[in-house]
Amino acid sequence: MSGSLAVGRRRCVAVLGAALLGAVMSLPGAATAAEQSAHSGVGLQQAEFPPGYFFIRNYESNLVLDIADGSTAPGGRVILWDRKPSDNDNQLWKYDEGFLVNKKSGLVLEVPGYENGGSINPGTVLVQNKRREQPKSLNQLWAYNYGYLMPYDPKVVVSAEGDNLTRGAAVAVDRAVDFPNNIRQQWTLESP
Repeated sequence: MSGSLAVGRRRCVAVLGAALLGAVMSLPGAATAAEQSAHSGVGLQQAEFPPGYFFIRNYESNLVLDIADGSTAPGGRVILWDRKPSDNDNQLWKYDEGFLVNKKSGLVLEVPGYENGGSINPGTVLVQNKRREQPKSLNQLWAYNYGYLMPYDPKVVVSAEGDNLTRGAAVAVDRAVDFPNNIRQQWTLESP
C-alpha cells in the first residue's frame, strides 16, 4: 500500500471513529463527559484498540468472540465462547486500520450485507469475511469507545444475538440499550 493511501485510510478511520462517538453520544440517554467519568459500573472511558492480538471479552458473561468451529472460511459465524488457554487463534483479533482481523483465518469481522453502507438492521449476525478495499469495506470498519464495539452505523453496537449471553450464542449488532451503562453490550480487550 502506498504511503499516501495508508495516510488517507488512517485519516478515514480516525474521522469514522470521531463521527461514531459523536453520533452515539448525541443519542437520547447518552451520557455527558462528566457522567462518563462518574460511571462506576466498569470504569470505562474512551479507548483505542491495543497493539498486537487480543481477546474481545463481554463484561457481563466473560465469554469472548470466537469463530465457530475454528472456521477459516469466509462467512464463518462469530459466536460467544469460553476463553481457551491454548489453541485459541480463532479467538484472537488484531486491529489494522479500522479492521478487526482474526488471527487464525486472517479474515475480518463483518456485518454482512452492508458493503455499500446504509442503515444496519439490528439483529444482523456477524461473520468473518475477506477484507475489501474502500468504498466496499464500510461494513468491516470498527470503532471502540466506552467499552462498546461499533460498526460505521452509530445506532447499533456489538451484542449477543437476542441478548443471549450463553456459550455458543451468535454475536450480532443491536441497538445500544441504556448507553453507556449496559455491561451486557460492553466489551474489554485483553492481551493473551
